[in-house]
Amino acid sequence: MADHTDQEREPGDPLTEYRQKRSFDVTSEPAGTVAQGQGNLYVVQEHHARRLHWDLRLEYKGVLLSWAVPKGPPERHGLRRLAVKVEDHPLEYATFVGEIPKGNYGAGHVHRWDMGTWRPIGEDEVETQLRAGKLEFVIEGERMKGDFVLVLTDKEKDEWLWMKMKTKSHKETPKPKPVEPPPPSPVLTGPKQRIPDELEPMLCTRVDQVPSAEGWVHEIKWDGYRVLAFVKEWGVEFKTRNGLPIYFSKLANLMARVLPPDSIIDGEVVVFDEKGVSRFPLLQRALAEKKTDPACFIAFDLPFAQGVDIRQKPLVERKALLQEWLAVNQDPKLRYSAHHAGDGRPLFSRACEIGLEGIISKKGESAYRSVRSPEWVKVRCEKKIEVWVGGFMLMANSTDMVGSILVGTRGADGRLQYLGKVGSGFSEALRRKLFKEFRRRERPPFDPEPGSMESKDAVWVETTHLAQVQFLDWSGEGLLRQAKLVGIERSQTHRLQLPSNPIVKISNPDRIIDPSSGHTKGEVAAYYQAVAKQMLRFVGNRPISMVRAPEGITEATFFQKHRMAGLPDSVHSVTVKESDEKEEPYVYVDSAEGLLALVQMGVLEFHSWGSQADDLERPDVLVFDLDPGDDVEWRRVVEAAHHVRGALQALGFEPLTKVTGGKGIHLVVPVDPSLEWPEAKAFCENFAKNLSARDPKRYLAKLSKAARQGRILIDYLRNGRGATAVAPYSLRARPNLPVALPVDWDELGVLGPGAITPSEAVRRVEEADDPWADYEKCRRPWPANLP
Repeated sequence: MADHTDQEREPGDPLTEYRQKRSFDVTSEPAGTVAQGQGNLYVVQEHHARRLHWDLRLEYKGVLLSWAVPKGPPERHGLRRLAVKVEDHPLEYATFVGEIPKGNYGAGHVHRWDMGTWRPIGEDEVETQLRAGKLEFVIEGERMKGDFVLVLTDKEKDEWLWMKMKTKSHKETPKPKPVEPPPPSPVLTGPKQRIPDELEPMLCTRVDQVPSAEGWVHEIKWDGYRVLAFVKEWGVEFKTRNGLPIYFSKLANLMARVLPPDSIIDGEVVVFDEKGVSRFPLLQRALAEKKTDPACFIAFDLPFAQGVDIRQKPLVERKALLQEWLAVNQDPKLRYSAHHAGDGRPLFSRACEIGLEGIISKKGESAYRSVRSPEWVKVRCEKKIEVWVGGFMLMANSTDMVGSILVGTRGADGRLQYLGKVGSGFSEALRRKLFKEFRRRERPPFDPEPGSMESKDAVWVETTHLAQVQFLDWSGEGLLRQAKLVGIERSQTHRLQLPSNPIVKISNPDRIIDPSSGHTKGEVAAYYQAVAKQMLRFVGNRPISMVRAPEGITEATFFQKHRMAGLPDSVHSVTVKESDEKEEPYVYVDSAEGLLALVQMGVLEFHSWGSQADDLERPDVLVFDLDPGDDVEWRRVVEAAHHVRGALQALGFEPLTKVTGGKGIHLVVPVDPSLEWPEAKAFCENFAKNLSARDPKRYLAKLSKAARQGRILIDYLRNGRGATAVAPYSLRARPNLPVALPVDWDELGVLGPGAITPSEAVRRVEEADDPWADYEKCRRPWPANLP
């Protein structure tokens, strides 16, 4: 253990001992460097190692002076806490949160307990006080505030006592600031205030045409995570658009040095490929592997600046101030999102040419509002889809380069359906790399097999790679038109990982639930933990029926609606009187803990009632299930969904839509809970039968399997007391565990007949706009005269 008390700090690297104790190819702790300049960061981390303890860290000369405190900080006067001096840590460690793997130094979970700033008391240098064995200092933290002292008690063991003192610091003692604020700006007019702890970002409306009128400005649409950066006295805290914390330690340290405190920066965290194009899969991989050094922050708005709320200022003024702040920065990991004024069509064309997602157009005079606004719009270049690679063609005149890939998507039955060839978007290096990576097979993995023209000269491969493909549209044969590769990875990089601190402890996390994809029980739990917040909006407080698959979907699965034994208090019961007058306990949940407790018990699918547990007899949502015959093409199902939507809108309703994880589509209709089940069911039955009578070649309302050939069943029986529909965000107990997912109406045709994978569903929840963000606004009263 290094002795910092009787000698000056060595002129060498003060982090040598820290690095010698760690294997950075195993642990996700930052290797770090000695920071430039002098800050005053203070942090206490709670460390669940072999023995629980707390770590006090004080920034000094580019590193964190560190003490291990076995019994926790002295939160009040009179407490004396042993504090053992340990090796200096890099500044990046202040924002480290995570699991140090077993077998490594300090193995266990680390998270932040307190953070803020500190300053020494008195005129003596910190090193002078440390040599004398007594360091007096002031803490301004979130939890700890006041005057404290560290007193050396055992020089040989480097043991100190950490105590809280009665106030003795002098008001005239200057309090150092982490950054020097820029000169006052005319934008910063208004009273200063503490910035909010949370802020919902302003969202874009999707449109098909780029605005060309005066008054609009246009920016690149970045392919990453939308993130708000909260710049505080002690550092920078990142939160996703859903308000969840997300950690990028190097970015946090960089931005804390450049940006003034009491500010909120809106931007996108991205990772660029070798061509300088942002790619979400690269960011996804960096987060999964906990190697986020390549991450960059693209700043595009400034709702709060130095404690002043400037959301009502025009966008162009907010951006001008942001650009001024960032002009002094030379690090490419922090960038300003420049804009183009006037006609945005040339920028849009160029963005599409180089493979970007599209552009964002904003009114230059727009205020910053936490809503989805028509003053900010997004235009996508092309449609996107995630596909499996099932084969390839060699490059002309080459024996070791992939020329094009043959791709497909898995349907609800697990079959890989052929979707066409993708030949552009590859670098020469990638063509050679894929040729070496692909594992060959004798027969095509597609079912049915591609036609002879597509199969000629094809080399078939195992479905080990997932590709992200941009395309213009679908052909009449259901194939991709003008497809271009934008990303490709081995499928295991898309695996969901159970967090090191799961909400509910999951037994047997490595048990295979779906042999076709290899998804495990732990991955199922990871999925539901990732989507719980969104899912509970629609399944919470409703009686649910469950499909359980304790040993996996190829073993016995069973449907259950009554409460089973052994469930914790987080899973609630509601008494339901069934048709035979028996009363039975049904299950409902209202928290992520409850949801995950059911997953722990082997639940894979969730099916919910259309009424709330505290108002069982009156539905507040209707579901119309469009279930096509086996010979009905996807485009016809999509056309039918839009047609049924129009019929419901004519009655005053505003339906939403979701794909079911199968071959059908659900129309979901929020309604006022003013009618009881018999009246609601009668309406749904009449509606379905009227549509079937008007267009009998397209629809039927009877559950006859034989009669369904060439037609689409409008299943209204989901809308009866005790009936259920598969819940939004529920997995399905089918090969590849497809997801029943809310989607935009305008992307139904884009999705094609395939299923959405769990990893794609999580990506959408974390990165894409919520297609049901206006769910409550779509709730409508029942028509005065029911048909």
